[in-house]
Amino acid sequence: MPPKKTNSKKTTGKKTPAKKTVAKKTVTKKPAKKNVAKKRPVVATTTPAVASKSKTTVSKKSCCSSVGLKIVLFLALVLLGISSAVNINYYQKENADKSANTDFDKEQERIVVDGNVWQNLGLLVEVKIVTDSTCETCADLTTEPMKQTIQGAFPFGEVVVIDVAKEEAPAGVVGVPTIVIDNKLEESKIFPQIKPYLTKIEGGYEMPPASLNIRSNTKVIDKSILPSADGEEGLVIFEYSEFACPYCKRFATETWPVLSEKYGDQIKLDFRHFIVHPSAAPGSVASECARKLGGDEKFEEMHDVLFRDQKFDEESILAYGEELGLNTEEYTTCLNDPEIMELVSKTSQEAKSLTIVGTPSFLIGDTIYRGALPAEQFEEIIDKKLNQ
Repeated sequence: MPPKKTNSKKTTGKKTPAKKTVAKKTVTKKPAKKNVAKKRPVVATTTPAVASKSKTTVSKKSCCSSVGLKIVLFLALVLLGISSAVNINYYQKENADKSANTDFDKEQERIVVDGNVWQNLGLLVEVKIVTDSTCETCADLTTEPMKQTIQGAFPFGEVVVIDVAKEEAPAGVVGVPTIVIDNKLEESKIFPQIKPYLTKIEGGYEMPPASLNIRSNTKVIDKSILPSADGEEGLVIFEYSEFACPYCKRFATETWPVLSEKYGDQIKLDFRHFIVHPSAAPGSVASECARKLGGDEKFEEMHDVLFRDQKFDEESILAYGEELGLNTEEYTTCLNDPEIMELVSKTSQEAKSLTIVGTPSFLIGDTIYRGALPAEQFEEIIDKKLNQ
């Protein structure tokens, strides 16, 4: 029988594109006026950026991120000003001085380019790309494609790079790579919509690269927020997962058995709930009730049953308790226990504090690996950690 997964009860958890109004009878764009140098349009940024294979280890099959989150963030980015037509060089280089640019309406954020009137809904914010040049498994956000993706979201903003291997990270940053936008973001009309997906830090807001479809592992630089293994020996892998996630099921049924067979007691798996789909929350509560009434063995059994069926309606949840032989009255009472619900909520908040946005995600040492990695990639990571 594979080593048991452990779950510590104690946790330390903590512009739209610029709106385009085409001038009358203007069908094709004319060359730039007068002494404006040749301009190249901004590269469209709606295609997800791909991290360098040589520096990034990420799963091709990603996590079960919230559909609602994706939709809201997509709309937010559109409103922030992603555009493949506004000539940023024209604005930033040729017309950097607003007061001297008669085509620019400061109050309305309007600019005329090649006979077309553009209204920028973004802001003159400062955008910081915070990275670590020593992180071998992190995406390099300083490459041109990455920078263009970030610049595309804030075409009228100033992008600067901070390498925490050489200078201090902005106050409040949890892990790298990440993106930090200054407080002017609060002036945006869509700020209330995107605020739930930002983390407030000193002087601004932190935006996970995943918000811009940039896939990367994360190196946690704030060690004080790392969860405790509660005295567990060996290498502890913290899995942030939920029972509704198909890729979490693949890890549980295919990948973990391979790793458990190979490494035995050298590794431990600490399963922690991260609720992405609220409808799946009853499954997490049921698993903790199984633990409360029958210990880790019953948690393990409920874990397997939930991934087997992935049904979370009331009838199914009650049937699972009966299947495992749990006391019906005690189990039913536990399903409505506020303390159990709080435990599930607490580990979900812990995941968010670590900048985790989807399932499955794995914290190994000080690095968060995102997505359902194949067993071979896990083995490379585990071997390296065990040999350190």
